[in-house]
Amino acid sequence: MAGQGERIGRYVLDRLLGRGGMGEVWEASLHGLHGFRRRVALKIVTADAIDDESRNTLIAEARMGAMLHHPNICGTLELGHDGGHWFIAMELVEGATLRTLAKQGLLSPRAVIEAGIQTCRGLEHVHASGLVHRDIKESNLVVDRYGMVKIVDLGVARLRGAASGVGGTPGYMPAEQLLGREGAPADIFALGATLFRITSGRRPFGKRDDAIRAVLDMGRAIAGLDLSTSIEPFVPGLGAVVADCLAQEPEARPTAADLGDRLRRLLRGLKGRSLEDGVAAVRLEAQPSPPASSESRLRRGRFPRVPTAMIGRADVLDQVHRALAPGSVVTLAALGGMGKTRLSLAVAAGLDGELEGGSWFVDLSEVTALEGIRPALAGALGLKADEEGALDAVLATPRLLVLDNVEQLPGAGAEIIEGIAAAASTSPLLVTSRVPLGLERETVVRLEPLSGTASLELLTERNPELKRADEAVLDRIVGWLEGSPLAIELTAAQTRTVPVEEVERRLSRAFDAVEDESGEHPLRHQSLRATLDGSWALLQPTERSTLAQLTVFAGGFLPEAAIAVVDGPGVQDALAFLVDCSLLQIDRSGRLRMLPSTAAYAKEHLADPDALGARTRHVAW
Repeated sequence: MAGQGERIGRYVLDRLLGRGGMGEVWEASLHGLHGFRRRVALKIVTADAIDDESRNTLIAEARMGAMLHHPNICGTLELGHDGGHWFIAMELVEGATLRTLAKQGLLSPRAVIEAGIQTCRGLEHVHASGLVHRDIKESNLVVDRYGMVKIVDLGVARLRGAASGVGGTPGYMPAEQLLGREGAPADIFALGATLFRITSGRRPFGKRDDAIRAVLDMGRAIAGLDLSTSIEPFVPGLGAVVADCLAQEPEARPTAADLGDRLRRLLRGLKGRSLEDGVAAVRLEAQPSPPASSESRLRRGRFPRVPTAMIGRADVLDQVHRALAPGSVVTLAALGGMGKTRLSLAVAAGLDGELEGGSWFVDLSEVTALEGIRPALAGALGLKADEEGALDAVLATPRLLVLDNVEQLPGAGAEIIEGIAAAASTSPLLVTSRVPLGLERETVVRLEPLSGTASLELLTERNPELKRADEAVLDRIVGWLEGSPLAIELTAAQTRTVPVEEVERRLSRAFDAVEDESGEHPLRHQSLRATLDGSWALLQPTERSTLAQLTVFAGGFLPEAAIAVVDGPGVQDALAFLVDCSLLQIDRSGRLRMLPSTAAYAKEHLADPDALGARTRHVAW
């Protein structure tokens, strides 16, 4: 067996997490250059347990995992062999399984449905990749400390349609899986059984042979579950959903996408602790409560706490985490109000315990001259002054540096930030800006507007009273807000004092209606117009004229159409910069678009002669 402190490949074993029939799972540290470290879960087939079957099973699991990349699936990082050990390095998920949360009574109706929705998202990706998981159950669904469900254990997963032996857990396997003929609907059956188990507290079909006999006669088995009294009182409407998941015929079961939609409709109006709250309660029960003064020991770096949950950004969070590496510069680029700062703080919280120096947040919003960047950085790091060599010495320790709001700096401060990145060669830099820096080493992650579903979820999460409002009114409000997290949060705050119908009427009149009456948000973000004022100020006259003239297009348009319609020099360069500023978006067909609020704002700046000329050229085109 492997032992603590033993090195396997690039990994040092830190703590045994569990043992199974094939080997062990350890918490381990990846040791890289210049003090770079990353914590992972290492699944090891030990030398004394290795045979062709176990090795091939491990290899198959790694290959399946490498095909999947989704926030709701535990990531597979590496397959390796060292000193007689075969191993898989995987994402380390710190949290609790749904089984643990259910046993401790920490799953509210809201948390159960949240878990189901997130599992559906992960299964959508699994099935779209041509795979079947084959072992969905509450112990294979782990909730991390941010309330994110992670599907784990691909040990019996297989390609859809590929020949394979029977695999899975009796009681969660439909009849076709017992015959080795399962497809994606088998995972839906298993999720239905899981939802029943975590709401009712009992197995739907018993164990082993009893479970196998039950699923071969599902009509009788479903009647025995008595869904109307076992789970319907817990979550109204869930009984019918589970019944459809457990249908005898695979084609009668919903797809993962359809099931997710049905669960989202059930989520409205549900109360109780969230998944994130449940995991926090598990941690509090498992660990002694620290004294109030110990925060500095718990958090290595310094960054503002964010008291509310992040919604609709799991994929971007995952993208940023994967892009961050020693010496890297990752820029979160988006219009104002899209949540760049909020997301950067979530990244900082997630990495604070993983880097030796922790996570550090540097607010550059009040810095308007290039010479102010390094003093601001020094102050954020706790240095009294940027004395000769002091800042560079501190930067030598691996840490995450978040440089927030750099767009107002001349040239976005690119040259100085390049110098900081060079001095902090063991540290990743995360920059938020409306405009990319243009550095050679830079990775740009664009923050797009929230989807309609995520927008509605954010709106009702920030003001739960809205869950009782008219759905059609909420849908129209979400449409007016165009996926802007800031606008959604301001609207949620406004609906606490203004009737929701009145808020909708104001929004239909003008986007200026969304103002921060509480004064809690920074001044530059107190209305949608203010965010656009900030973006407009970054533009040169040619770029302003180009954006204004583009408002003659009613919808999307091709770049060549824009060049034909816009009158002025350097139109191609202006278009490229407007895309960089997120004032224009490129859709999958290659057409350029702007949000209606952006178009309304730009149209106000279109002079009469320019408007007439642009419309004439538009008609001619």
